[in-house]
Amino acid sequence: MVNVVIPNGQYDEGGLNYFLTFYFNLSLDQCPISILSNLATRKFVIILKGNYKFRFTSDFCFILGFENEAKLTSKHNKGTKLCNITRNVDTIHIHFSLVDSSIVNGNTTFNVIWSLTPKIEPEMLLREIPIERQYLPINRNEYINA
Repeated sequence: MVNVVIPNGQYDEGGLNYFLTFYFNLSLDQCPISILSNLATRKFVIILKGNYKFRFTSDFCFILGFENEAKLTSKHNKGTKLCNITRNVDTIHIHFSLVDSSIVNGNTTFNVIWSLTPKIEPEMLLREIPIERQYLPINRNEYINA
């Protein structure tokens, strides 16, 4: 039995497969485990080659849309649920303690300097870059150079 532990990090489908090929020191075509995403169904598929079996031992199964501690034995294993790589994050607010207040979605909030709603597929990593500059009042004068 091989126990593959995926280290903490930000992974997408390509990143997971890269880690597996690195772990097994094989090319993707030769790797005994590969992970694919079906963009039409929003579900992951885990492909097993040879006599390999796969078992989840953490909440990683929920992120990929599989049941808790699912044991995969067939060559082609489809997730039973939608993938949830963002873990239900639908809005991100970046806070900065030097800012007094800001307006997000028409409402005054405390110290939010940037807010975003990801416009990506559920199985993709968040990659957003703020485009607009925002000028917000700061709450401490000692940080202003005269």
